[in-house]
Amino acid sequence: MNKISKVLLLYIFHLLPSTRLYELKTRLLHLLGSHVAESARIVSSVEFMGVKNISIGDDTFIGHETMIAATDKSSVTIGANCDISSRVTIVTGTHEVDLSGSHIAGKGIGKDIVIEDGVWIGINSTILPGVKIGKKSIVAAGSVVVHDVAPYTMVAGNPAAMKKKLLDE
Repeated sequence: MNKISKVLLLYIFHLLPSTRLYELKTRLLHLLGSHVAESARIVSSVEFMGVKNISIGDDTFIGHETMIAATDKSSVTIGANCDISSRVTIVTGTHEVDLSGSHIAGKGIGKDIVIEDGVWIGINSTILPGVKIGKKSIVAAGSVVVHDVAPYTMVAGNPAAMKKKLLDE
């Protein structure tokens, strides 16, 4: 698929009603090469970058103005039954630190992000490269997740830290 077709499909995606026609939106994302379950509910204002490296599971909701960015060499995998609130940023790209170069943000790299089944991510949270969020965990509103989150755990803050174990395993 050429670049013009991709831009056109994303434009159509954004023109659709925000909280309706979810099945049509998932079909458009399939045409763009993503792996999105038909039962996923994605609001029209969600921004995708690297859509072919994004996978979204059954019955997952993604809210207003969320950004999901994957690089050519990294992916975002979101499991089933997840609830991702509005204005969440999920980004796989970062840079190596380069103290000898003219820019300290050196060579660009990508690290996969995995969000397991049943995760709830609060509004304005940020998920940084290389993070795995365990099953049925909660990321509190406004958190910045820089390290893996164990299953059945609530994290909050910047950087996000464990606040509560939701279930003793």
